[in-house]
Amino acid sequence: MVLPDQKEKFRRMRFHLSLQRNNLKANGMIKILMTLMSRNHGRIKMNLFCLWYDGLHCNLY
Repeated sequence: MVLPDQKEKFRRMRFHLSLQRNNLKANGMIKILMTLMSRNHGRIKMNLFCLWYDGLHCNLY
């Protein structure tokens, strides 16, 4: 039998792990974008990146 307290711990741990996974995914995408940026410098690309980054943050929180 699982105590309610344990259940809550498991739930929190699972949530934390999924959050970490999302962060890793986001960081990976940002790294890819950064390497693309450094290869071809451009204001337009930077603006697109900022828009995309803001959108990502709205989705995560």
